[in-house]
Amino acid sequence: MTLSKQQIEKLFLFTRTHYVEWHDLQIELVDHLAHAIEKNWEVNATLSFDEVLEIEFKKFGVFGFSDVIESRKKVMIQKYYHMLWTSFKEVFFGRRILLAIILIILLFTIAKKVWFGSWFFLLLYLTVTCSWMYVLFSNSIMLKRTKESGKRRWLLEEIFIQNGYINSVHILSINVIISINNHFDFLIENDFYLFGLSPF
Repeated sequence: MTLSKQQIEKLFLFTRTHYVEWHDLQIELVDHLAHAIEKNWEVNATLSFDEVLEIEFKKFGVFGFSDVIESRKKVMIQKYYHMLWTSFKEVFFGRRILLAIILIILLFTIAKKVWFGSWFFLLLYLTVTCSWMYVLFSNSIMLKRTKESGKRRWLLEEIFIQNGYINSVHILSINVIISINNHFDFLIENDFYLFGLSPF
């Protein structure tokens, strides 16, 4: 006997009520439970769905899914960080690094040839910083609303959003920006300083 769609939905609801928050972990548990229920039905077809589900859940022990969740969560986090690292290497060690280098050299050349004044660079930097912060905060609010509404939460999505906060380290503190602004004439004349500021 195979499970119906309603029974599979019941399994998802069952895992959610037993504190499995993330949908990717729920999928693995539902798959495991569905196979176990189908095997039990092959042995004893007279048992109802709820009875077989109780039998299978008792096999997880006193703590229920918590031990399995922790072990699977660690494995999935490693897998997702590996995916993140792979995409990071792709960006910084692939063809895209050439585009980044070209853009940095282009910005350096423009800054060297055309003197816009310190306020232009300060405004450009603040615009990029504010837009980056807006994206981070909107993602954080979206994640919080998803958590409160009871919609499906993905572990992968949360890891990517959390690592977005790590990327915000490039944002310089306000005293560094003020210092750059105060000594801008010296910095614009010195090629090394100007080239160092170009990536930001």
